[in-house]
Amino acid sequence: MLDQATTEALRSLSYRYAAAADDKAFDEMAALFGDDGRLITARGERTGAAEIAEAVAGLGRYDRTFHLVGQVLIAEGDDGEPAGQTYCTARHFSAPDESTGVVVDLVMHIRYHDRFRRDDRAPGGWRFAERRLDVVATGTQELTPP
Repeated sequence: MLDQATTEALRSLSYRYAAAADDKAFDEMAALFGDDGRLITARGERTGAAEIAEAVAGLGRYDRTFHLVGQVLIAEGDDGEPAGQTYCTARHFSAPDESTGVVVDLVMHIRYHDRFRRDDRAPGGWRFAERRLDVVATGTQELTPP
């Protein structure tokens, strides 16, 4: 069973990942992964900081993003190492249309499946060993200025 301090340190990774995404701090996002950490999405698998930073930099095509992290469930995985699931609603905003001011909002309801690895060099002592993105649903909506 994982102690409270470990559980909180692991949850913190998910929160820091979301904040770095919204800050467009793509190198910070990649640094949350171990040296051989893997990010798995529908577009493929990326391994290591350089590949992961390149993959997450794709978020830069949006004017802004807003990741709202919901429940973060942490438990021992089948291999005895910590594993978890993170629920998130991710919003991706276009730049306002020049004539109408309308912003297109791509909303993604996602769940991450995480595996963690201890790393004493990391803040909190942990990094992602693997983060697999599962997109549950997507939709778009137009937002009009007030």
